[in-house]
Amino acid sequence: MPVFKATIFLGAFLLFWIQPLMARFLLPLYGGVPEVWSACLLFFQAALLIGYAWAYWLVRWCSPMQQLIGQAIIGTAAIASVFTGVHEWNPSGLSEYPAGEILVSLTLRIGLPCLLLASTTPLIQSWCAARHPDRNPYHLYSLSNLGSLLALLMFPLLLEPEFSRAQQFRGWSFAFVVFAFGIIVSGLHQPPRIDPARDSSANSKPVTVTRGQRAMWIALPFCSSVLLLGFTNRITREIAVVPLLWIVPLLLYLLAWIFAFERHGWHDRISLRKWLPWILAVTLMFSLISLLSIRPGLIWQTSFYCAVLFLLSWFCHSEVYRLRPDERQLAGYYLGLAAGGALGGVFVTFLAPRVFSGYGEVPFGLWFCAMLAAFLYQRDIARRPTTPDTMRRSGYAWAGLIGYAVLLMTLAQAEFPGSIDQGRNFFGTWSIRQPPVKPGDSAYRTFMMSGTIHGLQFTSAQHENEPTTYYCPESGAGRVIRRMQSSGKPMRIGVVGLGIGTLAAYGRTNDVIRFYEINPQVISVANEQFSYLRRSSGRIETVPGDARQRMISEPPQSYDLLIIDAFNGSTIPHHLLTQEAFGIYSRHLKRDGRLLLHVTNKYLDLSRVIGPTAATLHYHSLLISWRADAQQWKVSGKRSSDWILVSRDLPAENRSGLDTATIRLLSREGRPWTDEHTAILPLLK
Repeated sequence: MPVFKATIFLGAFLLFWIQPLMARFLLPLYGGVPEVWSACLLFFQAALLIGYAWAYWLVRWCSPMQQLIGQAIIGTAAIASVFTGVHEWNPSGLSEYPAGEILVSLTLRIGLPCLLLASTTPLIQSWCAARHPDRNPYHLYSLSNLGSLLALLMFPLLLEPEFSRAQQFRGWSFAFVVFAFGIIVSGLHQPPRIDPARDSSANSKPVTVTRGQRAMWIALPFCSSVLLLGFTNRITREIAVVPLLWIVPLLLYLLAWIFAFERHGWHDRISLRKWLPWILAVTLMFSLISLLSIRPGLIWQTSFYCAVLFLLSWFCHSEVYRLRPDERQLAGYYLGLAAGGALGGVFVTFLAPRVFSGYGEVPFGLWFCAMLAAFLYQRDIARRPTTPDTMRRSGYAWAGLIGYAVLLMTLAQAEFPGSIDQGRNFFGTWSIRQPPVKPGDSAYRTFMMSGTIHGLQFTSAQHENEPTTYYCPESGAGRVIRRMQSSGKPMRIGVVGLGIGTLAAYGRTNDVIRFYEINPQVISVANEQFSYLRRSSGRIETVPGDARQRMISEPPQSYDLLIIDAFNGSTIPHHLLTQEAFGIYSRHLKRDGRLLLHVTNKYLDLSRVIGPTAATLHYHSLLISWRADAQQWKVSGKRSSDWILVSRDLPAENRSGLDTATIRLLSREGRPWTDEHTAILPLLK
């Protein structure tokens, strides 16, 4: 039994370690496009499903020794593929949609190791049931999720800050070899053949698994997967764009699996089904309050959603545990669980952005959870004698479910307050808002994306072309641009991140401003709903796609000023702040050109990494901070901002024009970011 536990634990740990590590390998190679993360997630969900299907086939059709031989063959091939050098990957070329190439690359490089890792839990549980028929093998699934949880905590807290990608992969590779030997040892601990007497006794009690039971094996994990991804999107993109906050919902999701499958039966002592209607009702009321713009504090709101996610996931996982079959159907049971989780991922990642204008997967998940609870309730009623009281309760349950569904779907498609247009795509939700104003005040329109203001423009002709928010004349961007324009020479400016095109307001005749923007909907909004681009006196160029990838393929642009403003809220595109990225920027700058980075951030101090990274290319860095008061924001639309100016000759330049802002020369000491190594935690304020 100890060798079974150790192998299952190590396999789950390695699977949750390699998942974020592979995404880190691929991110800079494919320009940092978000499809990298979604493609990796889809690959690992598919790998889990295929691994469970492989385990199901082995248990169903092969003898114990044949199962061991099959795993040994895959393990040998997997070890050979692991040592081919993942860190030496290279993209085949520029592609706007690299998801297919990423899936193929992952399959060729780590497909076999992931197949072996994914098949471990159901296969070894089958071996455990054969060797220890008096023990419940399902509790080992709780141990598997504990290994996953530990890897999830260690990657951002220990592995990523302390070790490079190559060092991590070497460590992972050697740990995988140990795991492969653990598979062999575990296989040798199972009986070489099935005991005929025990098999005959077992066959005297036929295994009966209904279609409804199999459907629930898929539906319940599907529901919890939708809730996990939906609440994660809601919390990290709309409520609090805090770095690494996405870990919290996943930790709670894994804890729900652990609690549902642990051996002490907490799910039996705590009747979650009894409290589920109240949990759903409170969640609905909370959503209605939020829709009315009566929003609680950030911490309270985030804590509430995390608590709901944990309780509902625990309910789903406890119910699917109650529906577990006889050990002879164990492999098929886990195959259903994997299929449900994968379907939930496909629904949220690919279908929900096309169906819902907001994060409608959360209301859908709540409604689906209520429907499953009603179905289970009806099943329990059907097993009792039919009476007028049970019929009346059944009618109340379904009437309440229908009303709950109508309200939730209304919430799913509800517009943001003051919104005149809104939408959603893979990059997040967006809305254009034009709130009512008091007589005498200037009307304005804002562009919001994933809870962050990406631009504000006054609608009157008199103030329409005034730069606002983080780009006002008092900001670091406004000061640097006006200082450089004082020479009277035409300027060529590159801007990574379009927003609504506010920086185009600084364009003069003969100036060229070239915007790089990855989100096609942002380009449409800036051109159709706002007028900065078309009113600019300069020549405006728009380049769709990831800026780093585009710059790699472009000839040198000879920019006088290159502005990096691609940060959404507090999310950081790591590949735009590495030493390799700064080398790309340097190639596109003139000898005396300047690099300007927008680093306004609630949670991270990016100056700690930009100073050392710029120093590796012999650049100096200057932080320019300006603070707006409440009146300036209310009347003029000006917001506080932090910008970092990077230049070769910064210490000797005349700083006139910057003297009313807070200026600080950044330290050149510290560990720079590279494509091989980045760490968020040291930057937390």
